Amino acid sequence: MESNVLKNPQGAPGAAEKQMTWLKKTLQRADSHDIRHRIVCMHHPICLTGVNEKTSYFNTSSELRAELLELFHRHNVTAVFSGHCHRNINVNDDGLELVTTSSCGKALGKDPLGFRIVKVLADRIEHEYFGFDQMPSSVQMHD
Repeated sequence: MESNVLKNPQGAPGAAEKQMTWLKKTLQRADSHDIRHRIVCMHHPICLTGVNEKTSYFNTSSELRAELLELFHRHNVTAVFSGHCHRNINVNDDGLELVTTSSCGKALGKDPLGFRIVKVLADRIEHEYFGFDQMPSSVQMHD
């Protein structure tokens, strides 16, 4: 999802509404199919420390956060992956995993520059952040 237009809809009039309409239709369609994992990727983290935190430059507004979380819980979204704040953060909201990944260009936290590998397995999602100097030579997919 392009969370920039959700966070600041004035920059692209009508884009936020179109995106939310698309998201709702896509999640409703997923409800009628046997989909084990529903994953959302977006630029801005929903939250950094918890779902009740104050709105800041690095997260979504409390109003948007409430709307997205309600939608994601209602449609059984498994995980939300985001970036933007250039540090690794994990928040669990009643089983919904909210994962923020650091940067491969300029880290703002203690984690080294790197990337996250996400494995989507039949019964779970696994993910791990690697600094460039820790990069695995291969990725093993075991179920």
